[in-house]
Amino acid sequence: MAYYDFALKNLKNKKIELYNNAKMFRDFTYIDDVILAIAKIINKKKLPKGHHILNVGKGKPDKLIDLVNELQNNLKNKFIINYKNFIPKGDIKKTYSNNLKIKKMLNWRPTTSLDEGINKFVTWFKKNS
Repeated sequence: MAYYDFALKNLKNKKIELYNNAKMFRDFTYIDDVILAIAKIINKKKLPKGHHILNVGKGKPDKLIDLVNELQNNLKNKFIINYKNFIPKGDIKKTYSNNLKIKKMLNWRPTTSLDEGINKFVTWFKKNS
């Protein structure tokens, strides 16, 4: 939800904090890709027996600063950034999903890039803010 929080702060000209001097990585997965994965699960005629945990994610981390830059470019308003040189307790530098199981089981792959997803998000955000 960082993109939404950051967009709101950008709109209000409020400062955002970026930890580890903005050297953080996250697996940003666009909502349409998630919905398509869920639809594939629901519509799959035959699944392997048993219970399965499927990671629905892009499977590749993006730099958090790339998210900030894409938001800034699409919102047309420069962020006020407070760079912090630490990682808060309980947070980690890099996260991303292991989506190999869902790719194999359902032949699903996310298709929305970070820049495309942010562009679509900002269009929605401007209409609904």
